[in-house]
Amino acid sequence: MRIAMTVLWVAGLTTTLMADETVRGVYAESRSCAVLAGACHYNGELDLAGRKAVMGFAFQAGERDGVSLAGVRAVLVVTADKNLKYDDAVRRSVLYVDTSASAEQRRVVTKLIVEQAGRNIGKIVATKDVPVTFNQTETGTVFEAGKAVTLSVREIPGRPCCVMPHNVWYKPLVKLDRPLVGTTVKNRVKETALNATWLRTEESSAFYGTFTLPATEKVAAATSK
Repeated sequence: MRIAMTVLWVAGLTTTLMADETVRGVYAESRSCAVLAGACHYNGELDLAGRKAVMGFAFQAGERDGVSLAGVRAVLVVTADKNLKYDDAVRRSVLYVDTSASAEQRRVVTKLIVEQAGRNIGKIVATKDVPVTFNQTETGTVFEAGKAVTLSVREIPGRPCCVMPHNVWYKPLVKLDRPLVGTTVKNRVKETALNATWLRTEESSAFYGTFTLPATEKVAAATSK
């Protein structure tokens, strides 16, 4: 009986660590080029577009370094000297974290975003505390970062990215559980730190989905005892 109770306790401890430490959330991204398009359209934009992106993160559960991230929201704006598809593109970005986040939450969220997207976002030239809002419906997702950024994405009826995967030319800038292509309703940016201002609407230029960041080190440590 005592052995059985010990096994159950260890299993319960492992489950608890996974539930507490595994970070989950909702993500949306809009690029300055079509991510779902015919081959001619893609090639026409490859060297002239795709140098800008907006990324939105809504952390819904989990903690890291002992800091709860549930409810924290962040938006990232990225610019580059060539299409973000190219590994040698020189990237610069600005990170916005919601004003309701604590200093520790901002630190951990910044660390996680850099870990997940590092090369794709390049150098973060500024981190700003602004009101970041997040709204999600059955067919759409909207992030806003103060007066600087609006990112609105909606589902494409029929999910053509699933039935025509050969017409999806890019990958999201972060790893998603099951990435889907969406329509960018609005991608608006006005950011002096990047000398960037743009407005793009109604394009098949978005990715969206959920992300899961397992706490592999702590789970492994618990199961090895």
